[in-house]
Amino acid sequence: MTRAVLKSNAKQQLKGKWGLAIIVCIIYTFITQASTASTSSTLVQETDKIVMTLNIVGWLLYGPITAGLAKFTLNLARDKESAKFSDLFSQFKLFFKLLLMTIVINLAVVLGTMLLIVPGIILALMFSQSYYILVENPELSFVECLSRSASMMKGHKMELFILELSFLGWFILSIISFGIGFIWYMPYYEMTVTNFYLNLNKKETLDI
Repeated sequence: MTRAVLKSNAKQQLKGKWGLAIIVCIIYTFITQASTASTSSTLVQETDKIVMTLNIVGWLLYGPITAGLAKFTLNLARDKESAKFSDLFSQFKLFFKLLLMTIVINLAVVLGTMLLIVPGIILALMFSQSYYILVENPELSFVECLSRSASMMKGHKMELFILELSFLGWFILSIISFGIGFIWYMPYYEMTVTNFYLNLNKKETLDI
């Protein structure tokens, strides 16, 4: 599918579900970003233990919540009536797999970025499908999910990179609007990249 088709599908899938998708994305963002408070403020300086606790909690919740968002967008893409707010918290049953997978992905990306920025981007793209794969195949180990993602993304990393770059205008407009635009940007973006996974997964299945 072309980028235009992936984005058009995302808009169709969000019709009648924008409100729910916005709420899910706001909660997701709040949970995953709550631990990134600035350490320069007086309040934060006086509550270092609280900040450290938030960082730890953020790390622990990131995997399950990200997988939960993947579950929600997958349901919305396939059958919008089956998508529920509770999907966001549905993947804690895979907590340890998701925690280990998140740690490995982040370490790989950080180390790749430290060497050169490009390797970090390549590794991020390589493992980008891992959460979707685990959500749909909970019996797999996190290593198998990483391996499948790397295999799926062979020859497709540039496609995803350009797809993500195509949202740059939306991102800039969201910043110019003092963040208000992100309310619509994030559901639109998440549904589009979910469609990228579904299209790629379908192609891989047909190739087999």
